[in-house]
Amino acid sequence: MSTRTFGIIASVLTIAVLLLLGATLLFGLMVMPNGFSGREAGPALLTSLACQGAALVLAAVLAGRLTRWLVERRRWHGIVSVIVAVLAGTALFVGASMASIILSVIVAETLWRS
Repeated sequence: MSTRTFGIIASVLTIAVLLLLGATLLFGLMVMPNGFSGREAGPALLTSLACQGAALVLAAVLAGRLTRWLVERRRWHGIVSVIVAVLAGTALFVGASMASIILSVIVAETLWRS
């Protein structure tokens, strides 16, 4: 297989894993603004979802490019590079998701105080 094929496989697998993880986080995000009114909770939820959407795209691009780089430059086996790239993309998404949750809490608190 070509390195492009491995990159596409890594991107698709990363998106699939992150959509499952994102759906799980969505349930937590719907509970998080408990106690805030709709005026504060709506923008906070949208802020978090926008950040997570951007992180999902970045993680998929990272996985594809990292796979190609590992196969072409480091001469790794294709399957091993796909696994490492998917894990790296997932780690990026988890870190960005935690940051987006903190940002959404700050948005909700700021709107509540105003």
